[in-house]
Amino acid sequence: GLARVGTPALRTRLGLELLTLSGLSGDLEGVVHAARSIGDDADDDTRLLAAATRLFGEGLTLSLQDPEGTYRLARTLVEAGAGDALLIDRLEMSRALTDLADGRLLDARHRFAGDRTALGPWLTVEALLADAWAPVVEAESVAAEAVAALEAFDPLGNLPQARGLLALRRAQQGVASDPVPPPESEPGVAAIQAIMDDRADAWLSRSPAALVDVGRRAVAMGHRLWGLCCFIDAVRLGARDEVAADVEQFAVAGGVGLARVAAIHARAATVDDHWAAARAWWAAGATSYGAEAALAGAVSDRDRAGLQLLATSAAPTVGDWPPTGPWTDRQVGVVRRVLDGATNQAIADELFISRRTVENHLHAAYSAAGLEGRDDLRDRFGWIAEPESEPTAGTAANRPGRPTMSTPTSANE
Repeated sequence: GLARVGTPALRTRLGLELLTLSGLSGDLEGVVHAARSIGDDADDDTRLLAAATRLFGEGLTLSLQDPEGTYRLARTLVEAGAGDALLIDRLEMSRALTDLADGRLLDARHRFAGDRTALGPWLTVEALLADAWAPVVEAESVAAEAVAALEAFDPLGNLPQARGLLALRRAQQGVASDPVPPPESEPGVAAIQAIMDDRADAWLSRSPAALVDVGRRAVAMGHRLWGLCCFIDAVRLGARDEVAADVEQFAVAGGVGLARVAAIHARAATVDDHWAAARAWWAAGATSYGAEAALAGAVSDRDRAGLQLLATSAAPTVGDWPPTGPWTDRQVGVVRRVLDGATNQAIADELFISRRTVENHLHAAYSAAGLEGRDDLRDRFGWIAEPESEPTAGTAANRPGRPTMSTPTSANE
């Protein structure tokens, strides 16, 4: 209907009205379509708002259509002087959300490292998948900070979502939260709050079947990212077969990166499959999820040695951790430094031991894990020590006014 409205001004006005009404009713598809209807004839602030809202809606619905192009055009407006700090923050938060939905968690984390005007909404987006790369206690802390900040300043209405995420992180640790009455005047908020409450309850009871049900209800509502997160949770708790088709539907229909990685995990049947899932999660920046996938595939001493290496960088929520294995703590430390690229002499200097002692530790470690040497170690576990990917254009690391993040380099052998 928007395409048939007579003038650009009326189209823009109607598009803004639909943005508001769709948001209040929880119609995410309506939000996306309304945002796409606002064209280049609108003023710069309106175009910036439309771009930010479109990105956010596409992230939640997993209906990504060139998020980098949309973001790039919006940044052009920002650099030309359009938008106040809150509006610019909304754009950046929306881009971080699409990073998460597209399985580029490292890029999202670079964005989270920047300065924020709207701290609470930023933290809410970060809390959405924080347990993918952080210990659950740290993920809970992010959600708790979001709630505290939003109770003081909530410009975008994120408080119910932040409270739901806080309850989820507590439930993952077996702790129930006091229920919060849903707002009667905002059916869209109430509906998603019910989904989040049920997701927390499913974690409390460690019920994969309940998570599958909650995920499908979220998808039916149009909140496909929330649904995918529930399906990922179900996979982590062992219900791979039950949700594999649901996850693959997102991966095939939308080509969404988060769904593609989750599909690898959901279809894992052999030891090699589980390690392939671990590598895929690790490459995406979801180190905790990667460790959980590897746990399910650890059957040999070599596998358990890999878990010991993973334990130096990851803290999964599901499974016994840290793992026991064939290596001593000293051997793990020496082997990890080898993976980081350090020479035997550099390791000796750092640990204040002789080079011969380093060589003895490595020989014992390789023998215990059934590895044939440094090359075999790197072939099997080199991905664990790969540095974080460089942030893509427009992330916090290279935007004007944001701190630059660098990745330390290791000594060459």
